[in-house]
Amino acid sequence: MSFPKISFARIQLFRYLAFTVCVVMLSQASFAQFARQAPVGKTLLTREDTKAPLGTDQIAPTPIQVTYGYSVCKEIFDTGDPRFPQVSNEAELIINSIPPFPAPASLITGINPIRQHFPGSLGDNTNLFIAFNNVGNTSFTGWDLSWTSPANVDRLVSIIAIRANPSGLTNVYSYPNLAASDTGTFTAPGGGVIDQINICFEPFSGPSSAPVAISGRALTAEGMGISGTRITAVNISTGESHSAITNPFGYYSVEGLVSEAIYMVTATHKRHTFLNNQRTITVSEEIAGVDFVAP
Repeated sequence: MSFPKISFARIQLFRYLAFTVCVVMLSQASFAQFARQAPVGKTLLTREDTKAPLGTDQIAPTPIQVTYGYSVCKEIFDTGDPRFPQVSNEAELIINSIPPFPAPASLITGINPIRQHFPGSLGDNTNLFIAFNNVGNTSFTGWDLSWTSPANVDRLVSIIAIRANPSGLTNVYSYPNLAASDTGTFTAPGGGVIDQINICFEPFSGPSSAPVAISGRALTAEGMGISGTRITAVNISTGESHSAITNPFGYYSVEGLVSEAIYMVTATHKRHTFLNNQRTITVSEEIAGVDFVAP
């Protein structure tokens, strides 16, 4: 049996190509591993952390069903319900119209028949608004606080409660660490028609401290980096905005943020839509691993 002859030059070429492929693959793997590691002294943000800082974003927490009546926040406060220890006052906004709900709905004194504000110890704040996304008869897909200039964010959300018609039962979405926005699916109990939303508030004051940064990556579900993604962080107390653009591997770092302040962090791209593209994050120190994933 005879074998075809392979020239020495071809053998050398094959060896060179194989060596080059190995070097490229190892380099990319090493770079990705290095980029994912949080630098010394920085905190990796994880939703599993039960000690998340004030204002940390959450994705539609599992609802708790209650039988409270019209003023859910006041009743939770009056009874000292141990399931909701973050409720320290009776301040709430009640929207009791049939969907679609008004968006935005200002935090005003209860004169409008479909919006009623019980200020409690917080008083009124007519430059704060709350909006609901993709509202239907039985659900909506997110909510967020916004403001008019000058920014005066003196409260955050501790509970979103949704009452069903005709059962009168209520789903309570609880935020033990407080929040300024959330995404996910929010429903009334049993898939019933929404006939009322209660928003409970807790006091908040924006501190001032040394500058810090947040960093992370924009990537596809397959793990490929998305370059050219704009990451914007807005201080909800002052309205001050900082932004960064992801590099060819999808990595970014937004710098110059105020420690202990709460930021609304948003990812936008002209060709990609990100899951949970808007986060509420407290920057207690430099944070790594704030990633945005496009399906």
